[in-house]
Amino acid sequence: MAGKSSRCAALQSLPYYQFRPLLWYFWDRHWTWGHTMSGLTLQLDLAMLTLLLFGVAARVLRRTVARMPREWPALAVPALLCLLLQMHWTEPFYLHVPGAAYVQFPWRLLAIITPCLIALAYLLADHVEPREARLVFIAAACAWTVAGSGAFVPLVDARIPIDPPSLQGANFSGYREFEPTAAPPLGTVREAVVARWRDAGCQVDAPDPSLEWVAMQFRIDCARAGVVPLPLYATPLHRIQVSRFDRTQRCSAVPEIPAVCGVVLPAGPSAVDVTMPTMAGMVRDLATGMNTR
Repeated sequence: MAGKSSRCAALQSLPYYQFRPLLWYFWDRHWTWGHTMSGLTLQLDLAMLTLLLFGVAARVLRRTVARMPREWPALAVPALLCLLLQMHWTEPFYLHVPGAAYVQFPWRLLAIITPCLIALAYLLADHVEPREARLVFIAAACAWTVAGSGAFVPLVDARIPIDPPSLQGANFSGYREFEPTAAPPLGTVREAVVARWRDAGCQVDAPDPSLEWVAMQFRIDCARAGVVPLPLYATPLHRIQVSRFDRTQRCSAVPEIPAVCGVVLPAGPSAVDVTMPTMAGMVRDLATGMNTR
């Protein structure tokens, strides 16, 4: 997807419609394990919070303990910032910071808050508690975490079959949440792409668009060379390999079809492999540089 996305028909999917009471992150009684097949608790783990509280209390009450570990700001600051972003008054952050809208649900930041607090709790306990108490507190917290997990809660609702998962017929643009701002309506894009194939004398064998792909392969046979649109929105992170070229290329602009990924092709048959952006791929590209045509 190229450019900024601001179009979203479903307002409830925007971050500032998804704030939850801050209390729920510490004591959430509106959802409990085993009582519904859908939903999710927001409550931070009580064993972790208790261990963290003991560590902080020991640090405050004991004047002779060792210095705080140097690593604690790297854990505490991200957790605190992400916790603050659960509050309604942080709405301007999601409105005005580029890319923040893609968080979509502020409580997704629990994926950062939870591991940071777990590491901080054990770090504090390891540094400020006496050896005997440290072992007891950490062992008790571990046992509480395991015993109190949802794995041991009897299911009230019956299990539902989820295998094999199928995305057949799924419409990932149903709410038009993540389309480029410059993109025309999806139906218009499809018609324009097919029309351009026809005008260029191209026969295109494309993967099933209803499935999710990490890499897509197209078989394209064109009567003449040129820029051919692919049924993909463009991003600068797509890596495109054409069988008849030695080097990879990025998405090219397609005249009169904004935001669509184009590929430069010679006349005749070509195999086109498009690798989608992944976290590992982005790190690799940053480390090695992208070899582009």
